[in-house]
Amino acid sequence: MRNSIALLQVCVILSAIGVFNHVNGWQQTGSGRKAQGRAQGRAQGRGRAAEKGEGRSPDEDGKAGAEPPKHDYHFVVTIEKWERKWIPVGLGTIYNPWTVFTTAKLYNTIKDLIDKRNVRIGAGSHNLKVFENTRQYRQPCSGGVHPNYNGQINNLGILHLSEAFRFNKYVSNIQIPKMDASISGSCRFGGWGDTNFGTISQKFPSMVTGCSPSDKSIICTSSATCQGDEGAPLVCTQNNRMFAYGIAIDVTGACGSGNSNFFATTKLDRAWLNTTIDAGRTKCRTYYKF
Repeated sequence: MRNSIALLQVCVILSAIGVFNHVNGWQQTGSGRKAQGRAQGRAQGRGRAAEKGEGRSPDEDGKAGAEPPKHDYHFVVTIEKWERKWIPVGLGTIYNPWTVFTTAKLYNTIKDLIDKRNVRIGAGSHNLKVFENTRQYRQPCSGGVHPNYNGQINNLGILHLSEAFRFNKYVSNIQIPKMDASISGSCRFGGWGDTNFGTISQKFPSMVTGCSPSDKSIICTSSATCQGDEGAPLVCTQNNRMFAYGIAIDVTGACGSGNSNFFATTKLDRAWLNTTIDAGRTKCRTYYKF
């Protein structure tokens, strides 16, 4: 009899322990799920805020910049010259599969190297210091500068490629706005200059009005560019579409110094642009594939 009573007591104790563990485990699992849900909510909130340009630190508006999502700037290319190895000398903006915008100043520094095939254009990059199989390289076969460029105003150059880029989610173009279109949406800028050509970074500059009353081909923002960013676009969003409203020019100062100047693509003569592209196709017709 005593043995039966002892056995019954043991069974009751074990049952109580099992119920406690089951309830405690359920409570912990529920708490874990709640914590996971809160973390996911915070992450989604940060993503929405980033899309709106909210919650940026002072560095993101100033010197350091912030790393954007990979290949968010699929229309920005590196312009590199050969000196025992390929060295980035500036940036460019893809206008169409065969044409890249840059600055007239940068074009003039590399034009003598084009015929020697000592210049290449790299697209599809995010971090230039590591291998990325998303990259495409092309060599320019021709180019030119804005007909009214005088060393200061209309600082725009064009490069025509010997082979078209293959557009995909890593490499593509960006549109330019209509003539005299006004900027009303948010703008951002991305380049490798402030990272010593490592990982691309972006900033969210504010517009500066009346920066050059004597030259309508220039628009200005708060500091966004660094040395090495010349040729990259000022990207503004309107009606959920991205446009290159400017091409970075006169990038000589350190990061975070003064204002940033851009060639205003809204002032670009479309007739000259089309004529220049046609001339590039004629010169490079043995390379172009239509």
